[in-house]
Amino acid sequence: MRKHQLAILAGFVASLCIAWAQEPPPVSFKVEVNFVEVGAVVTDEQGRFVSTLGRDDFQILEDGRPQKVAGFSLVNLPLQRLRTLDSQPIEPDVSTNAGGLQGGLYLIVLDDVHTDLVRTALVKAAARRFIERLADTDLAAVVTTSGRFEAVQDFTSNRRLLLAAVDTFVGQKLRSAVLEKLDSYRREMDLTGQDPGQLGKPVNDAYDVERGQRARNTLLTLKNLAESLSGVHGRRKALVYISEGIDYTTTNFEKWRELSGNARRGVSIEGDLRDAITAASRANVSIYSIDPRGLTNMGDTSIEINFLPEDPNLRLDSAGLLEELRLSQESLRVLADETGGLAAVNSNDLAGAFDRVVRDNSSYYMLGYYPANQKRDDGFRRIEVRVNRPGLQVRARKGYASPRKGETPAAPRLTKAEGSSELADALSRPIQTSGLTLHANAASFKGAAPNTSVAVAITVDGAGFTFAEKDGWIEDKLEVSVRAIDPKGTIRGNEHFDLNIRIRPESRRILIGTGFRVISKIDLPPGKYRLHIGARESGAGAVGTIFTDVEVPDLATLALSMSSIMLTSVDTGGMPTGRAERLGDRLLIVPSTLREFRSSDELTVFAEVYDNETAKPHTIDITASILTNDLRAVFRHQEQRSSSELRGKAGLFAYGSSIPLKELQPGLYSVRVEAISRLDGETRVAREAQFRVF
Repeated sequence: MRKHQLAILAGFVASLCIAWAQEPPPVSFKVEVNFVEVGAVVTDEQGRFVSTLGRDDFQILEDGRPQKVAGFSLVNLPLQRLRTLDSQPIEPDVSTNAGGLQGGLYLIVLDDVHTDLVRTALVKAAARRFIERLADTDLAAVVTTSGRFEAVQDFTSNRRLLLAAVDTFVGQKLRSAVLEKLDSYRREMDLTGQDPGQLGKPVNDAYDVERGQRARNTLLTLKNLAESLSGVHGRRKALVYISEGIDYTTTNFEKWRELSGNARRGVSIEGDLRDAITAASRANVSIYSIDPRGLTNMGDTSIEINFLPEDPNLRLDSAGLLEELRLSQESLRVLADETGGLAAVNSNDLAGAFDRVVRDNSSYYMLGYYPANQKRDDGFRRIEVRVNRPGLQVRARKGYASPRKGETPAAPRLTKAEGSSELADALSRPIQTSGLTLHANAASFKGAAPNTSVAVAITVDGAGFTFAEKDGWIEDKLEVSVRAIDPKGTIRGNEHFDLNIRIRPESRRILIGTGFRVISKIDLPPGKYRLHIGARESGAGAVGTIFTDVEVPDLATLALSMSSIMLTSVDTGGMPTGRAERLGDRLLIVPSTLREFRSSDELTVFAEVYDNETAKPHTIDITASILTNDLRAVFRHQEQRSSSELRGKAGLFAYGSSIPLKELQPGLYSVRVEAISRLDGETRVAREAQFRVF
């Protein structure tokens, strides 16, 4: 894996303790090196998940010795779907950490170095099918084994972003070793006029060294990714590995298991494979291997064979290709079997395999124990999970490697940051934390070229403050951080500040009811960014973070473009605001992150239209509409602006409209702002946001 990719994923996928279910589990599981977590799926004879078991129904054996079950929880996650206004859902423009992680966690690894170019479309189709199968509460990430940062998407529930990462995939597998050896054999015959097999000369694969290095790098990638998830506790973690398998000898697994320490690490590819399995087992990561070739006998590769040596023992024929297939599929099976996952190999039923992955990671039991064997010798420990009810099947990982002497868990940090270590640590985790409830909206406006200004509105839940009384006032301190990270893992913008909050005791009720608002601004070049937004309240030390992806548009060069939409209302106008950084003198409203409004409220929508066309006089029509769930317009406001207002220069038209909500029935709506240029046809741009009236 490339260094920048590790900076992105391994830096984000860090130490994290999360709730085990939507309801708090009866036991708090500690994050300790010697504590072992096991996710177990229990099914009946019809393959249905059994959700009625208790702690006493389970028995855990390590190397055949019973262990005391110290932690137990049932995780039974709902499979919810997106609500849409039409066939293309309107993505929420406000992100929140309210409720914490409520779905499954999936790391999708696309093995481009072990996928043939001609089967690129198969991998894309398989990955898309899996992503479309996910629920809206699930989180998934996408990464490739070659380390191409263009194909990296950090954990998100946004299907569009996941699919966009998948669409960049391109297979780059080396040509078959059998075919390379066959070419070498024929060249030798043409050169010497003699059969190299009869001369006892070895038949070489020209890419053998590179093939082995690719195998080792891929297994190292799987190992690093599994380790990066080791700090996520209380959930099953699924690594969905879509690959044609390691096309290199990776045998002698049992011999490896018998070795220990440095001797084990001295075994070449076998050791790399087992190290990947060890890392997954330690981190309680289940690997689901998906072979995109489906049911195959290598017939598409066999057609390249147009010459056969006289000696069949060289296996430079279809039998040799089948042996390659067997080796690659065996690596997929071992990775899955040893980590409690599933290998979908030589099967055309990928839909069934993906259903199994989602079921396994939506309904399961989390078990934990402190092993009786406390030796820190890097030895392999076999795990067996049993239930005392007859007729039930249990699937769980088969074991783990004990810690090495002196080993302690470490939380990787993305970078050294300003402020408290608590907030910095939370910002470097892979999944947002919800100790302090936050809502955030990022809106792009034209800035000083070539940058775009991104206004970040943050609302902190008022119930999260723990004020202290002093001299007739109540006081608290809020630490806020906003980072923008590009796809290479580089921090391109960083805002950090402290706010001292001092209000009268009688105002506390208002703050608790409305929340506390902060506006930050970061100037960024156009492109894709991951925003890490965090806040820490000093009284109780509660920390909350939001991680969200933003596409910063180029608003400086297009003939016609538009900013993001900002919303506010009369009711939210009274929200206490500690810091409201303005976009120069242009921002006419203080934006709200609220997207649910009372029918007695009045909504205000604000946007800017940028007109860079200066050659000819023209007009621009700007329209704001409120659309129902079935796309009927229940409100429309239109105004026409003239390029003469800009006096022949590129500029902007600020647009605002106030919309009474009293005529709207309770329900889901969208607000759409559209601008149409009447110059040389109808060039148009539009932005929309979703809201609810109650």
